[in-house]
Amino acid sequence: MKLQLGRKKISERMKLLQDLVPECSKITGKAVMLDEIINYVQSLQRQVEFLSMKLATVNPELGFDIEQIISKQMLLSQDWHLAFYGVEPGSSGLTGP
Repeated sequence: MKLQLGRKKISERMKLLQDLVPECSKITGKAVMLDEIINYVQSLQRQVEFLSMKLATVNPELGFDIEQIISKQMLLSQDWHLAFYGVEPGSSGLTGP
C-alpha cells in the first residue's frame, strides 16, 4: 500500500515537472524526461548568470553579489519543497517509506 502511494506521488511530481518544461509533455520515457528537465534547468541557470553579469556591467553601482542571491533563492526553494512534502524546514529531514 505504501509503495503504491509512493509511486503515485512520484508520478504526480513527474507530471508537474513535465508541465513546467517546454516540450517535455511529449516525452514518454522517465529517464529521457529527467534528462530534458536537467538540461532545461541548467539552461535557466546559465541564462540567470549571463543576465546577472550583463546587469552588473550596465549598472555596476548596484554592487549585488549574484552568488549570495542565488544561494538565498535555493534555500527558499528547498524550504518550500520540504514544506510541500510535509517536513518542517530545519527539522531532522525526510523519513523514508
